[in-house]
Amino acid sequence: MTAHAADSHLSPVEELDRLIEAGRLPSAGLMDQALRHSADEDGHLDATVVTALCRHLEESAQLIADHPLTQGGIDRTDAFRYLLSLTAFAVDWGILSGDPLAPMFSPAYPAHRLDWGAANPDGVYRKVLVRDDCAYRIHGRIGNARYFSLDFRPSSHNETVTPADLNPDPEGRFEMYVGGRDQGLWWPMQVGTHAIVTREFFDNWAEARKAQLRIDRIDGPDRLAQGDESVRIASSFEVIGRWILEGGVRYWLEHSTEMLKRAENAFLDEFRRGETKLPVVCPGAWHLAPDEALLIELPDPHATYWGLQIASSLVHTLDYSKALTSFNNAQAHQDPDGTYRLVLAHEDPGVYNWLDTGGLQYGTLFLRCYEAMSPSAPRTTLAKFADLHQVVHAQRLTIEERRVQIGERREGVARLLCD
Repeated sequence: MTAHAADSHLSPVEELDRLIEAGRLPSAGLMDQALRHSADEDGHLDATVVTALCRHLEESAQLIADHPLTQGGIDRTDAFRYLLSLTAFAVDWGILSGDPLAPMFSPAYPAHRLDWGAANPDGVYRKVLVRDDCAYRIHGRIGNARYFSLDFRPSSHNETVTPADLNPDPEGRFEMYVGGRDQGLWWPMQVGTHAIVTREFFDNWAEARKAQLRIDRIDGPDRLAQGDESVRIASSFEVIGRWILEGGVRYWLEHSTEMLKRAENAFLDEFRRGETKLPVVCPGAWHLAPDEALLIELPDPHATYWGLQIASSLVHTLDYSKALTSFNNAQAHQDPDGTYRLVLAHEDPGVYNWLDTGGLQYGTLFLRCYEAMSPSAPRTTLAKFADLHQVVHAQRLTIEERRVQIGERREGVARLLCD
C-alpha cells in the first residue's frame, strides 16, 4: 500500500497530528504527507475553510505573546515577523511546492527571508515532490559546493545520496533512476517517500557554482482523481495552521527553552547527526544583556567545510543578506594560533568576526562540520561589551571596511539565491 493511500480512515489533519506525534522533528514536509491522505470526505469549499487557519494563527500569536523568550522589544518584534514569514513559508514549501506527476526542482529557497529550523546561510536548498508509486530519472551536473546531497523524505541514513554515490564524470555530470524497475544507477523508492530535498553548502559565496538539476517522471499514473484536489485544497487551510502552531511555534519555543537550560551562552559538548551522511551539528544558545557580549573560540576543525550561524529563539535564520549572522571556513579570520575567534554582540565591536544579534536578547547557535578531522565544540566566554578589548585581541575594522564586508556578503547572497 502506498503512502498516499495509507490509513485512509484518517483525515489529513488527523494524519498530520499522527505524524507530528510520531516524529522527533516536525518537518515542513509533514504537511504534504498529510494532504496526500485519501480520506473518505468531500472537498467542500466555502468561506468556512479559513476558520481553522485563523484559529491556529491566533493561538500561535498567543503563544508568542506569552512566552518569556519573546517579551523583550526586539525579540517580540522579530517573533511576530517570524509568524508572518512562517505563514508564507508554510503555504509555499508545504502546499504550493509542485506536482509529483509533473516534477520540477524548485528554485533556490530564499532562506534569508522565509525560513524554518535554522536553514544554513551557506546553503542552497531545493526540493521536488515525488510519489512512491512512480519512477523518475534525475540528471544534471554537480557544481562546486563543499557539500552536496539529495535527501529522500522522510529520510534516513540510507536515503541520502552524495557525489560519492553518483559517480559523476569529470565535468560533474550524472544520471540516476529512482523507483520502478532496477536500471542504470538506481535507488528503490521506499514506501512513504514524498519528496527529494537537495543541499549545497558553499564556503566561497562569490565563486559559487550551483548544480544543474533535472527530473523526469518515466512511469506512474498520469493524473490525480478529480476529487482529490478539492479535498487537498479544502484541508490545506487547517493543515497549514496546525503545522504553524505545533511545528513552527510551539516546538521551537520548547526546544529553545530546554537548550537555554542546558547551554546558556555555550554550546553543547556533542555533535548530532553523526549516523547520517549530513554534516554534523553542534547546537547552543545565548542570552545577552544589553551591555554583554559573548566570545566564541573555535579550534580549527580541519574540515572540508564548517559554518557557524546564529538564529532566533524560534530557531529561524536571521536575514544574512544585510547582517553578519554567520561565518564559515572561507569567510572567518583565523588567528595565528589556528583558532577562530568570533564575537557575538548587539553592537559592532570593531573586529572582523562579528556576529550581529540585531538586538535580540535570546537566540540559538549552530556549528556545522563536514569531513572534520578534529571537530570540537566551541568554547565561550561571557564578557561586558566595554571590556572586550581585554579578552579579544584582533585587527580592528573601520566603518568603511565594515560596509565593504557586508556589501560583499549581500552580493554573495544574490549569487547563491538569485543568479
